[in-house]
Amino acid sequence: MVTWRNAVVLVIICLGFFSHTVGAHQTADVIGTESKVYESPSQQAKFMMSLNPGEKVFISSKMVQDEEGVFWYKIKISSGGYGYIQANDVIPRSLQRELRQSGLAQADRTPSSSASVSELNPTPWDFLLRAMALGGVNTLHQLSYGGEGEATFCLPLRGHGYLHRLFSIGAAYFLFPNTQDRVLTGSLVLRFYKESVVEPELRIRFGQSLAKHFWEGGVSLGINYPFSLYYGTHISGYMEVGSLTAVASGYTTVLWGAAGLGLHF
Repeated sequence: MVTWRNAVVLVIICLGFFSHTVGAHQTADVIGTESKVYESPSQQAKFMMSLNPGEKVFISSKMVQDEEGVFWYKIKISSGGYGYIQANDVIPRSLQRELRQSGLAQADRTPSSSASVSELNPTPWDFLLRAMALGGVNTLHQLSYGGEGEATFCLPLRGHGYLHRLFSIGAAYFLFPNTQDRVLTGSLVLRFYKESVVEPELRIRFGQSLAKHFWEGGVSLGINYPFSLYYGTHISGYMEVGSLTAVASGYTTVLWGAAGLGLHF
């Protein structure tokens, strides 16, 4: 038997579901020149349709991220079904209003303007300059301290997303004032994909001591924390632990911890 209390509860549940459904989407404008809609959030998914710059669409209020780090919106298509479009290809109307109010975008600029696209979708970083302060101890029970400078660039496996920054190569320079040692190495960087902001990194080094002429090599494992929500030019904080081993003089190894900053551009 349905009582008035049960009826009230049922109405409240329905209203809550309706309000959630209404708030789950937002109006947006297409800004990409080749805006493709896929069946799932992946470029390897089934292609559904293309949209033209300036078209109005309904998208989800939240984005999802694929395994390459690319963000997608769920989109309602004209046939009544749903698909997924890359977040770079649309701009929500609410964001346009905020940009105009803050003075970051002109009121007469259209969503299809190339200037709007470039401002809202900065190119991903390719190069990294990093400076670290480090300290530790070697296998001779001597304290070691100094600094490291590194310059690397991303291997172009993909134009954007996680595969763009997966591998980097370059060079690193170590200076240990207390042991009068200077080491120049090649540097290979491997980044591990995480949905969190913090990203783990593995570095492999091999080179030569410029002061003692020993071959030296080692590895380090650390994390970087970007001080930005976008993958354009930005600064990151770094922390890591690592080692360098001299391939002579009894294979002396330095174990160290380090912290510093990196400029991505």
